[in-house]
Amino acid sequence: MRYRKTAVAVLFIAFSATPVMAGVGVHVGYDMTTIPELNAASFQFEQDAASGFGLSTLSRAESGQPLNIGVDLTFNMLPVVDLQVSIEGAFSSYDIVFIPAAGSGQPNVSETIPYLRAGADATALVDVFKFPPLVGTLHFQVGGGVGLYAFGPVVTPDLLKENIKSANEEVKPEDYVKANLKFAYHLAGGVKIKPPAFPFAFRVLGKYYIISGQETDVPDSFLTVQAGILIGG
Repeated sequence: MRYRKTAVAVLFIAFSATPVMAGVGVHVGYDMTTIPELNAASFQFEQDAASGFGLSTLSRAESGQPLNIGVDLTFNMLPVVDLQVSIEGAFSSYDIVFIPAAGSGQPNVSETIPYLRAGADATALVDVFKFPPLVGTLHFQVGGGVGLYAFGPVVTPDLLKENIKSANEEVKPEDYVKANLKFAYHLAGGVKIKPPAFPFAFRVLGKYYIISGQETDVPDSFLTVQAGILIGG
């Protein structure tokens, strides 16, 4: 046991004394956005008018805020710049009720549908202020970056009409939740806490994403708030 404690102490001192070029960590947070409610939206499938069917309706409950979890690799080879590469996923869900057109012979559909976001991004973070100035335990950082993300589409009347032609076909909305790959920009700001000679760092970070070309009701801009820990960095 004594030798084990000695080995751990030696590793701790060596880690602390070596200039850290990269840190590996994890984070959790929330996307500060929701999938909006849809209240009994009426629509007609392409072939329903010719078949003498009326209108179908779709209702959708508002989702919760997606929980996101990710892993980070932070490079700090420059004195005041961190480059953080992150891989993360976010998950939420919402309930839908689909009522097919009268005469179609199909039952009502009530399901819980997942909303997913997953991908990777790179963020450059610049120290704008350190406290104490010489030691720099607290690092106030701002920056931005780019990323590539897959977003699960939201079930809408248009999504259903793109996939089926008539209300007399079986409707399984979860079959149509296929991811769309999108390029995204983001702005970032937060605080990193890194005590001197300590191999761990803590970070609270906000990212504001801007995505173009999103499908209907899929968020095209939103704030994510994350808290994480780094070994090194």
